[in-house]
Amino acid sequence: MRSWLALVLAPGAALAVLGFLDYLAGPACASGDWVGLHVAAAAGLLVAGVLGAVAAGECAMHRPEPGATVVPEGERRARRRVLAMLGTSVAALSAVVILVIWVSFWLLPCGR
Repeated sequence: MRSWLALVLAPGAALAVLGFLDYLAGPACASGDWVGLHVAAAAGLLVAGVLGAVAAGECAMHRPEPGATVVPEGERRARRRVLAMLGTSVAALSAVVILVIWVSFWLLPCGR
């Protein structure tokens, strides 16, 4: 059930990165020091990537066995696999959002 972490924390990481970058953008533009922006974006991307990898691993763990019949245990595994696939997808989308925000700071520094 670790895929719940990806469902909840990965979008939270994207929102946290957005907040940190918004907070740090003014001082970074004034001083010309962009290290804090890059560290915040890289940390958020790392968190989303790790959560996505954990959810993908859980998805692979709950893969149905060849020739398995539908039984209550199989239904439980199917539900967990769907949840893990959702967690992987949400974490991947959050990573893309963080990456797009980060790239925007590379392309449009200081409101050009």
